[in-house]
Amino acid sequence: MKQTVQVRGIVEKQKKDGSKYWGVQTEIGEMNTFDTALIEVLYQSMGKRIEVESVQVGKWNNLRDIYVNGQSIKQPQKKEWNPARAGMTAEDKKEKLTGIYTRYAVDIYIGTWNLNSDPEKYMAHCVRLVKLAKELIEGVETHEEEPVFEDVKDSRN
Repeated sequence: MKQTVQVRGIVEKQKKDGSKYWGVQTEIGEMNTFDTALIEVLYQSMGKRIEVESVQVGKWNNLRDIYVNGQSIKQPQKKEWNPARAGMTAEDKKEKLTGIYTRYAVDIYIGTWNLNSDPEKYMAHCVRLVKLAKELIEGVETHEEEPVFEDVKDSRN
């Protein structure tokens, strides 16, 4: 719920598990937050009236956001996947992507195979199709001139 409050005091607290949070005293009671970015703004706003958003969770009134000139101070965080930070090496990433592309090829095979085709040859075509799609998505030009499914018989005709 959005409301305008005056910050009267901030007390650093600690949960039983050792994690830190803050109690923010206002004229309407105490609000709690774990967000250090909010606390920085609240320290600068001590004694001033500010617009906040809080949510009641059981007996706790948790501070979620602060608004300055109607705009949230919380900016959406763009999360970029970094295999090094995720504990993945480049080799791990390559192995994972190989598995994903293999599953794509199998899905194409299962979804489109007909009984009149040679299974090994048809699977090779499915793999080439996935490789072609991957190259097109990544912007890599392929030099393969032959049609992907040139020599596969279609039993539907």
